Amino acid sequence: MTRSGPFLTLLMGMATIVALAALSISMLPAPRSAADATTSASAEPVPTAEGGPAAEADPPAGGDPTDPPAGADPSDPPAGADPSDPPAGADPTADADPPAEDDPPAGADPSVEAVPTDDADPPAGDDPPANRQDPTNPSASASPRQTAAAKSIDYAGRVQGRRGLLAISLRGTKAVGYFCDGKTEVWFKGTVSNGQVSLKGAENAGDTVTAEVDGTRLTGEMRIGTARSNFSLSTVRKPSGLYRATATIRGANLQAGWIYLNDGTRVGAVTLDGVLIRAQIPEPGELTVIKGVAITPKDVDEFMGGS
Repeated sequence: MTRSGPFLTLLMGMATIVALAALSISMLPAPRSAADATTSASAEPVPTAEGGPAAEADPPAGGDPTDPPAGADPSDPPAGADPSDPPAGADPTADADPPAEDDPPAGADPSVEAVPTDDADPPAGDDPPANRQDPTNPSASASPRQTAAAKSIDYAGRVQGRRGLLAISLRGTKAVGYFCDGKTEVWFKGTVSNGQVSLKGAENAGDTVTAEVDGTRLTGEMRIGTARSNFSLSTVRKPSGLYRATATIRGANLQAGWIYLNDGTRVGAVTLDGVLIRAQIPEPGELTVIKGVAITPKDVDEFMGGS
């Protein structure tokens, strides 16, 4: 008996639990069928305030059948509606946030407006006049006369009605000229301004040259004594052009001048104390010997001092 006591006690406890469970199940009400529940729901009228069956409520006069019931929150979406959908008739872009502005580059001051660069195209119809002068390039709109006068340029050519050649060189505002036919020579000097050249004889102020720069030509009139001759000189390039030499030979003053054209035509004269002497015409700028003395011709840049 001592060993079987706990076992019997366990069996009695289990029997008691089973009995209580059976008693609880027997006390539950019997379930009703779905058909009975439907019949009961439709058979029993819902009492109204007057005791009659409930009728569908008519909307108030002028009311919108779609208006929410009284007391309902208009902002609440209808049942089954997606809260993210916009209301009917609403502009889907009305509440859209404006696009975010571009962020300024790193280190840029957002309060400073961009300044258009020089590369930007000018507005249509705002083309500058053709004769407007560029302030950064004063010579851009300068006339051919002004441009030629501002440069170092050499002219040479034949004189109408005379056998000789005439050379005129311009250096800034200074000008020098030389006429020679192998027997007669005249040196001129003067100025150039706004394309107008004015020269006078170095020994006789009555000898003159007046000319006008016209593109690559120099056109004008030469007067020596009472003789007048017209000319139209073209530009020449080195080694062509005007050369000169001076020296002292046994106490006498030597002076020589030479003119060389682009086509190889040349003329020159040498005087010793003002008297014409015979001398060979050297190649442009090359050393020559006159009366046993070596003479080196100088081009116009050298004897005008480069001015």
